[in-house]
Parts: sequence; structure tokens; C-alpha cells
Amino acid sequence: MTSEKDFKTFYTKQWNLMYTPGPTMVPPSVLKAMSKQIVNPDLDPDFPAWFLETAQKTGEVIKTKEEVLLLPGEGMLALDAALNSVVKPDDKVLVLASGIFGHGFGGMVKDCKAEPIIVATEGYDEVLSVEMVKEAIDNNPDISTITLIHCETPSGTLNPLKEIAKVCQKSNAVLIVDAVSSIAGTDVRTDEWGIDINLGASQKCISAPPGIAFLSLSEKALEVINKRETIPTFYSDLSVWTKSWIKERRLPFTHLISDLFAFREAIDLILDEGLEQVFKRHTLISNAMIAAIESIGLELYPRTKDIASPTVTAFKVPEGVDGNKLLLHLWRKYGVLIADAWGPVLGGKVLRLGNMGYGANTHFAIIALAALENGLNDLGFKVAPGTAVGTFMKEV
Repeated sequence: MTSEKDFKTFYTKQWNLMYTPGPTMVPPSVLKAMSKQIVNPDLDPDFPAWFLETAQKTGEVIKTKEEVLLLPGEGMLALDAALNSVVKPDDKVLVLASGIFGHGFGGMVKDCKAEPIIVATEGYDEVLSVEMVKEAIDNNPDISTITLIHCETPSGTLNPLKEIAKVCQKSNAVLIVDAVSSIAGTDVRTDEWGIDINLGASQKCISAPPGIAFLSLSEKALEVINKRETIPTFYSDLSVWTKSWIKERRLPFTHLISDLFAFREAIDLILDEGLEQVFKRHTLISNAMIAAIESIGLELYPRTKDIASPTVTAFKVPEGVDGNKLLLHLWRKYGVLIADAWGPVLGGKVLRLGNMGYGANTHFAIIALAALENGLNDLGFKVAPGTAVGTFMKEV
């Protein structure tokens, strides 16, 4: 078992571990790529070809041959752009919600002056069923759009995207999927599953710095976007991109070139490792993390293990422990940052380990678990030293 003295020496003299479900730790080669001398993306004659190639490589990760746009901004920009560009005032939008982010889509639909029809699970510790989605679609034939979160990161659950998307194909509605926390951590087949707009971001399993949001556009989505007459925004108006980039391969405005360099390197690392190996690695680490936390008396937040996301391990704050104090203690004393959750359902009740992207590796996981063991002991929740780490090692 690593001693407190060893931890202090290691972290104060070298670096801290950010084991959160986004932003994630970033590989050294990605950081190096970000430090390259910039080019002028508006004037460099070779840039459009490089940018297109980067978008196509991103398409390989999400398994689409459709157009992929790389937007300059954090992941929320992709959500905002998709809704603003597709949803019109007074539209009816089927909002499929199993957690905080799913319900958040409902609020964004209202901001578009449209009507959200919420179909929600009873609790955040469960996922949507195909039956409830099918019933909602049958009862609302006039919906224009359907929204779904694949991985509900705050609660650590993974909705059955493949099965739900199949049901959604029976509707003429545009299917918008937020796969920000699942892309490059588990299989997401955009074209095969019929996802019209698939949303992603750089700072989760891609393991690049925040700054690049991306999305894919099906022919159906492009048709809807290009038919819009007025969109009350510019920066998140996707028709700006369809007119300039898709038609002319010209950027509508100056892009975040350093973030693109980092993003491209991160995408290349994923493709070099191989998607199936990347998915296998996430599943292995996730299963081992779940076994490890359960071995020290912690309870997984998702109701069953089979609905737990392989990219984030969410567990209940144990009785007698102040979750906020534990978070601060782990960071201040051991240099390990993990995440809490928020809102009336999860706030103060759930903590999360970000075993996603670069963090889905044995070395980082052991450091995080060792710090968690020590921190719990420090706050009075007694754990036999080495239990979580030992369990984890047996599983991997």
C-alpha cells in the first residue's frame, strides 16, 4: 500500500491526477501537438484538405460516412447548434430522459420556443426502455425531432442506443443523440443505427483539451437544416456551415487551430490503437473498477451493472461520509481529483470516477483507487488497506 508520505512526494513534485469523467487527462503527444506553431486556417491553401481529412477520421470513430462538422467550442455548442438548426418554434420534440442531461434537453427545446414532450424514467439509476419509447412515438406522430442522451454521465448509466434508435426509425423525426461521453469509449454506429445528428466533444473519451465539438449530419438532417428560413443565431447556425464548408470547403469563420492540432492527434491515437481494442480496454477497466469499489463496501449508483456506462463509474456516497469533504480531501492531500454529481436527485449523494479515454488504463485507475481507499479511511469509513487495488488487479 502506498504511504501518505509517498503520495505527497509524488504529487507535489511531479503532477496531479485528474480522474474525472471529462475533461480527462490528455496524453503527452496530444499536448505536444497543441503546442505546434499555428497556421492561418483562413488563408493556408493546404488547410481545407487537412481539416476535411480530420473530419473524416472522426467519422471513422463514430462509424459514419456522412458529413462530420468540427465546431470551435465546448461540447455544449454541438447540442445548441443541433437544436437551433433543426427545431422550429411550435415544433413538438420528443425528449427521452433518464437523467440530468436528458431533462436538460427539454429546457433547451423550450429555449427554441418549441414544445418538449418528456418521456422519462422514474429514477436516474435506470435507463429508458424500448417499450416506453415506442409507445411515445406511436402516441405522438407529429413530432419533428427526438433527443436522446447515450451516456448519462452524472449517474453513470448507458441507454440502449442501438435498440432505441431502431424504434425511432419508424418516425420521420430527426434523431439527435448526445454521445459526448460514450464516443470512443463504447461502440456507436451512427449510420447503421440511423442516427441523424450524432453529437460529440473533444474532452471526454477522445482525451483532447476542451475546445472542439463535433457532429454528424444525415441526409435527412441536412435537408431540414437547409430548408430553415430564419435561425435566430449565427455561431450555432449549422446552415452557415452547410453553405460555406459543405458546399465550398471554406470555413465560415476562424477556427481554433491549436485545439484542432490536439484533437487530430487524439483521433489518430484512437485509430492507431484500433476501435475494438479501445472498446475492450474501456470495458475491462470499467468492470475492474466496479469490482474494486464494491469490494470496499461502496454501492454502484446504477440499479444494475449491465446498464452502467463503461466510461464512468458512479457510486453512492457511503453513510457517514460527507461527499464534498471527501472530494476536497482527495485533491488537497493526495492530489487526485474525482467528480461529484449535482441537482436534487444526485447532489451530495453520488461520486464518480472517470475511467474514460486516457484515464481508462491500469496505472491511473490504481492511483485513483489507492487515494480513494486512503481518503475514506481518513474520514472514518474504514477500508482494509489494499482491498480495492488488489481486487482491481485481479480483474485486469
